[in-house]
This record gives sequence, structure tokens and C-alpha cells, in this order.
Amino acid sequence: CVIIEIVFLYTKNCILDETSLFKNENLKILIQPICLDYRNSFNPLIREVQVINFCFQLLSLPKIDPDVELISIIFNLIFKPTLEMIKPNFEDYPDIRKAFFSLLEKLIRNFFFFIFKLEKDPIQSEISFELIIHSIIWGIKHPDTTICNQNLEICFFLLNSIEK
Repeated sequence: CVIIEIVFLYTKNCILDETSLFKNENLKILIQPICLDYRNSFNPLIREVQVINFCFQLLSLPKIDPDVELISIIFNLIFKPTLEMIKPNFEDYPDIRKAFFSLLEKLIRNFFFFIFKLEKDPIQSEISFELIIHSIIWGIKHPDTTICNQNLEICFFLLNSIEK
């Protein structure tokens, strides 16, 4: 957890510093081991909500300029394994569940057009988009009204974005 905080503070300071030579490539190099470790934790009980929050905070930085590869890292190494972890029921891992849906909202609201480019193969991109749609629908059915309302708003935003 402390390492994640240090990496985030370092990244934040580099991104916000106008004179910094810190680029997206450096960001990918920094976050990939953290995300890989999260995905490779076969026991969901040892996965930390701080990793999801870390990704959310990174994507929330005002001067962040992510590319499709960075979004793909977060999607494949954080989003997918977390979804597998929380989808069997609506009760386990409440903190991870809330962070997951916040990350989903951030991805949809701020990086919508990257979603269609997550995979090089168009069929895989379609499968990833379908996974996102299923996540939103699952969130709408959630008994926690905060998560339900959040996903209704995500769905509304998504439909408006597709319309444009």
C-alpha cells in the first residue's frame, strides 16, 4: 500500500510539473508491475482496493494524457480480474466493488473512445465492450442504491455518447 502511494505521488508530481520529461511510457513502466501483481493474485482476498483506487486517481489527474495502451493495461489487468472476483454475488468485497464501479465510470466518462480500441482484434474489442455493458447492467441490478444509481448514470452517459 505504501509503495502504491509513493508511485502515485511521484507520478502526480511528474505529470503536474511543467518542466518534467515524464511521459506516458514511464507511467506504463511504473504501473504495469503493480497491475500485473494485482491480476496474478490468485486469491482474491489478498487483492487490495488501493490498486483500483490508484488507477482511478491516475486517470483523474488533470494533465494525464493516456493512450490506448495505458487504458488497455488498466482494463485487462485491473478491470477484468476484479469483475471476475465480484460478479458471483452482490455482497463479497464491498470496498473493491465500490472502487470497481468508480473506475468503470471514469473509463466510460473520460476515455469512452479508447474502449473501442482496447484490443487489436475487432472481435476481441467487441467482447471487451460487451463485458463493459454487462458490468453496467449488473451494476444497475445491484441492491446498493449508490452503485445502482451510479450505473444508471453511466448507462445514460454511454447511450448519449453512442448517439453522438
